[in-house]
Amino acid sequence: MCWPCRAGSFRDDARGPAAGGREPARRTAAPRPGPEGRVGDLAFVTAARTWPTLKPEARRLHAGMRTLIGKILTEGGVADLALETERLASLLDGLAVNGVLQPSLTTPDVMRAVLRRHLESLPSR
Repeated sequence: MCWPCRAGSFRDDARGPAAGGREPARRTAAPRPGPEGRVGDLAFVTAARTWPTLKPEARRLHAGMRTLIGKILTEGGVADLALETERLASLLDGLAVNGVLQPSLTTPDVMRAVLRRHLESLPSR
């Protein structure tokens, strides 16, 4: 069971606190790898759209991922850093969503192959 489900299932009452719904527990752990972690992260960012108290944490996770990607690409000597950071972050987001929604099609091997191909295509300075 994913952490949002244990913390007060988002599916039980999707109205959010402003409409009288329950507020989920605040996220305190780092994202977990693997399918359960991806499902939990997807549920968290989805819930953050309707629960204002979750929005700062969702923004922090969003910015943190891009900061990490930017550092990695900087070390790799990638040109057009801002664009390539956003492009890679978007690719990873898409792979994660597809891995959750279609795990038999977007397998870890497929994800690695897509990521490898993308990294090989990056322009260097």
